[in-house]
Amino acid sequence: MPDITNISLTVLIPVIMAIGAVFLAIQSVMGLVTEAQTRRVVNKRLQFKERFETTSEAMVELRKSRGLDKNGNLAMPLRWFNQLVVRSGLKFQPLRWFGMSAGAGLVAGLAYWRFVGGPGPAVGIAALILVLGPIVWLKMVAGRRMKKMSEQLPDALQIVCRSLEAGHPVATAVSLVAREMP
Repeated sequence: MPDITNISLTVLIPVIMAIGAVFLAIQSVMGLVTEAQTRRVVNKRLQFKERFETTSEAMVELRKSRGLDKNGNLAMPLRWFNQLVVRSGLKFQPLRWFGMSAGAGLVAGLAYWRFVGGPGPAVGIAALILVLGPIVWLKMVAGRRMKKMSEQLPDALQIVCRSLEAGHPVATAVSLVAREMP
């Protein structure tokens, strides 16, 4: 470990200040990016709603994109997987998911075969990633989504309460939350 007792304060103080300035600059850029992402999500939601004549048409399209039928029932035979897709909030794209997990499994299998050796375990690793990859990814996305929703729920309820206290109808209060919350 280097001895820092011999370092001059005239050098140490500017270095610490430079590190602090870099840290603040990174935090500022991350804040701007996060705010831009939030605005993009809200604008996308509003544009999606404007594409349809009625709210029920928009709901049917949202249900179809999440793996549900037009009545909101689960469309796939695997109930737990269907519920996981709905909880994740992602669009149901089975071919894309299969392609991505097959590619990841192939890369992992080839890497194992090349660096460790043995085709048997490499095929097993590739098959395991092919099957479990989408499930693990959906669970991670669903967990993040639930965490975000639980963090935003108190604010959303407060917006609804204030809107109702101001005399707005329930539908207007809910649409205000959909428009204002990320």
